[in-house]
Amino acid sequence: MPDLALCTVQYVVDNSGDPVALRQLLGGDTLDTAYIQKCIVAASGDVEASAGNKFNLEYNVDPTKYPQVVQRWTAVLALRYCWLWKGKGQALPQHIGTQVTEVLEALQRVEDGKKGVGQNRQPPARVAGYASTDITRGGTVPRITPEGLRKGWM
Repeated sequence: MPDLALCTVQYVVDNSGDPVALRQLLGGDTLDTAYIQKCIVAASGDVEASAGNKFNLEYNVDPTKYPQVVQRWTAVLALRYCWLWKGKGQALPQHIGTQVTEVLEALQRVEDGKKGVGQNRQPPARVAGYASTDITRGGTVPRITPEGLRKGWM
C-alpha cells in the first residue's frame, strides 16, 4: 500500500506563508518536492494517529478528497518537519510555530472526542460504543412506540 498523504505538496507551499524562505531552507532555487512529500507522509501519520480511530481517513490517491481541516493540519505539521529535519538549528518561524501549537491542540481535542474533522460519518462502533441500526427499513415502517405496541403494529 502506498504511503498515506493527506495533503499535496502545493498545499504545503501555499500554507508556508513564505515560499522563498522554504526554498532557502530546502537548499536551493527550486523546491525539493520529494523532501516535502517525505514530510507530508510523516505529518499524515501524526494526523492519522490522532483522528484515524474517530474518523474515516482511508487511503485516497487524490489528497484533495480529505476534509479541508485535515489537509491544513497535515500541511502545518509537514512544515514543522521540514524545519526540524533540515533547519540545522534554525528557529521555526513565528507564524508557523503559532499554527503548530494550534494544530496540536486541535488534534488533542479530536483525540478527546471534543472536535470533529468535518465529516458527517459516525465513528466506528468499537470507538463510540454503539452501533446505529435502522429498524424502520429506511423509514417505511413506523418506529415502535408504546402507542404502537398497544395498537399491535408489530
